[in-house]
Formats: sequence, C-alpha cells, structure tokens
Amino acid sequence: MLTVLDEAVSLWDSLHDGSLESLSSDALDRSMTVVVDVPYLWSFHSLPDTARFRLILEGVSEVEALRFVAWPGDLVIPEGSSWEDSEAIRARYFEKGRLESVEWQDVAGRLLKTDEYEISQATITIRGHNATMLTLQLSNYDRNDYPKIRITAERVRFFLGSERELSRPEFLNLGEAYWRAFAERRPKLL
Repeated sequence: MLTVLDEAVSLWDSLHDGSLESLSSDALDRSMTVVVDVPYLWSFHSLPDTARFRLILEGVSEVEALRFVAWPGDLVIPEGSSWEDSEAIRARYFEKGRLESVEWQDVAGRLLKTDEYEISQATITIRGHNATMLTLQLSNYDRNDYPKIRITAERVRFFLGSERELSRPEFLNLGEAYWRAFAERRPKLL
C-alpha cells in the first residue's frame, strides 16, 4: 500500500513487452540484477541487437513473489458485444481476482528460463530516502503463468549494456521517445 510520502514511477514505457533475460541474486553482496531485452527500443534508437537494460538493485532487503488467482465466477461475454464492451467485462472480471503470496524459490526456479517471460507492467516505488521497491508483473502466455515480483532495495541503478549508467530520466526517456513516435504514426480514428 502506498503512503502519502511514497512516489510511484511507471517503467512501462521502457520495459513493456521486454523479455526478462536474467534475474540474478548475490545474497552476500545484498544485490540483484535484472536484465531485460526490448528489441523494439534497440531498433528505434539504432542500437545493436545485443543491447540490454540492466537494473541493479543494491542493498536488497526483501524479495516477494505473488501469483494471480482468477475469481472463480464465470466470465460471460454476451454474444454480439462490441470490443470495448468485451474489454470492460474482462476488466471487471479481472478486478475480482486476487494476488496470493507464493514461495520466492518456486518462482525463481521457473524464471530460470527467463526468456519465456515478458514484462507487462513495471514500476518503482520510492519510499523516503532509504528504500525503493521494484515491481514487475511478468507474463508467460504458453504456461498461463503471470507472477508478480517485488524487490525492495536501498536503490536501483539503470544501465544500458554493462557500462553505460543512465539516470532515471534518461532511462525513461528511451521508452517515452519510442511511444511518442508510435502515437504520431498511428492512424487517426474518426
């Protein structure tokens, strides 16, 4: 739950549909590294196909894994419903589901084949001066597996490749520039 002092920042523009390439942990160093491949950003910014984002979390104090459990009621979409109405019904159905905690090691084990998971949502929540929480909603459509992971650390550092550190605004701008250009070339609806 967010408090008045928390600042939530969406990372969606830069990480959406990115493939989780690796998630590694160094318990002795109290750090975790998340490596993400976002091919459409590399292409848009004329970066090599081998480019990757690396998010390094330092001073990790908590890791948490959750899974979505669908509401057991029936999802009924009336025949002849418009796309918009169908999506609204699906959204209301989804909202009735819940997140349940699961063992971190179980989820971490499934993530060993990380290239099978895409990022559907990503945020960082800054809690005062000493804590930042990275939240990733992952999707593996083939396995019908949608874990959410939360990692709380003292700070998150953003890298493009292994050497180039980015400020948070620079990291966010890489995605924002792509989506601005995408919106400009989208055909206008009547």
